[in-house]
Amino acid sequence: MPISSTEKAAPLPLGDVTNIKRIFERTDRYFLLTLLTVSILIGLRGIYHYGYIGQDFNSHHVFMLGFPQTFTFETTNPIGLYLLGSAIYHHVSSIYYLEILASFFLLINSAALCGIYVLIWKVISSRPLRLSAALLVSIIPFRIIHSVVIAADAFSLPFFVIIAIFTIRLIESPQRIINWIVLSTTLSISLTCKYTFCGILPALALILILAIIVTFPFKQWLRWTAITMVTLAIPAGIFLYEMHESSRKGDGIITNAQWLAPGAPSIMRWRDILLPKKNDVNLLSAPQYFKDRLYDDRKFSYMGLVHIGAFTDPMNFFQPPPENVEKAKNPRYREEFFRTREFYSRVFQRLALSWSLPFSVLSLVGLFMCLGFSVPVLINRSTLFPKAMAVLFILAFGFYGPVVFSLPRICIPYVGGYWLPRLVLPSLVVFFVLGFVLLDVLATRNQFLQNRLRGISFAVLGYTAVACVMYICFLTSPWSSFL
Repeated sequence: MPISSTEKAAPLPLGDVTNIKRIFERTDRYFLLTLLTVSILIGLRGIYHYGYIGQDFNSHHVFMLGFPQTFTFETTNPIGLYLLGSAIYHHVSSIYYLEILASFFLLINSAALCGIYVLIWKVISSRPLRLSAALLVSIIPFRIIHSVVIAADAFSLPFFVIIAIFTIRLIESPQRIINWIVLSTTLSISLTCKYTFCGILPALALILILAIIVTFPFKQWLRWTAITMVTLAIPAGIFLYEMHESSRKGDGIITNAQWLAPGAPSIMRWRDILLPKKNDVNLLSAPQYFKDRLYDDRKFSYMGLVHIGAFTDPMNFFQPPPENVEKAKNPRYREEFFRTREFYSRVFQRLALSWSLPFSVLSLVGLFMCLGFSVPVLINRSTLFPKAMAVLFILAFGFYGPVVFSLPRICIPYVGGYWLPRLVLPSLVVFFVLGFVLLDVLATRNQFLQNRLRGISFAVLGYTAVACVMYICFLTSPWSSFL
């Protein structure tokens, strides 16, 4: 049975990403606008109920208020968060500066979500699977929560999306110098906001050099390789300067304090990272970070911890605050505090964890698919999936690399929360999209599945919608008397 044009369409070139009518059908635009509105409303509710007070809030708060005197490269974050927070406090509002900062984060992450929609339409050909992927990444708990929590993580998805879009545009049309300039500028700024973007430097070098080899004749390789090196030189120089300043006194967290002594055994071993543990089944009961000590050494596998961190609210940031905090209206509450889960929130988080297992499994299988075929796709040796997906995967893998490859050498990987999904947020968003790309590839390559694409893809869309209803229920607590 042939596939109708409404069910399957060839991915479009990125071209002008502002041409919304060209990229999305009318019903798609209504659907995505609804998703965007729902995610923004959940974020606004989180801001109103102090959801921006998250991990390490007290130290971030001190650094912002005392900037620049309190800033040092010896901490875990570069200058961006504290510079922005200080500017809002001193020049916009000294009362509602935290709410304004959180709202700014929500705004730029919502804009990044629009970019994600464009990229999804670029890499997935089945329309219902596109809608499913957009639905999941819009409502998935860890993305919504960390789009408002005051931390450097809130910068990561917006910068990643800009880098991804302009890298893909360079793959499609490398002759446009403006794309090289925007890419270099964006990456440079991103490294003043979050150190993890250093992993994108080698990933970009690989992508761009492969593109040069495929696109240009041999006699032009040297010129375009030089342009690539110049493009990456400024952000690389910024990162090296930051690392130099961090290690200058010998006690920088990033360069010195977080590492095990030479020869010391790993706390989080590679088998803890790559293999599940018997105790992981207990994660399906949705344990809480502090109450149930999720951070105990080797209690759960890394993959299990990432799953619970992605599909629940383990630190209860979006749960209703206690009464004394809620009543602190003037001035607003400005300290870290603990929240408790309501009964129905616990129920929905447990249901969501089990229901979301297929998303994690599909993303893992999709990850291995891209791991094996991304380079062949970029050099035109395979057409298994679009080149844009190969670019997205390599960038996401590059962003993930500085975290995951550091875990065996970090002295407190569990207690320090180095397994938390917030640290690799854009990478995980891409990996969850990979699950839907995998289904799209299977349907394209398998005649049996292709003939049943309509039913399968709509079943996936319905399954994803049920999952997102669960997420909304525990992120907003609509039954709470607090409302």
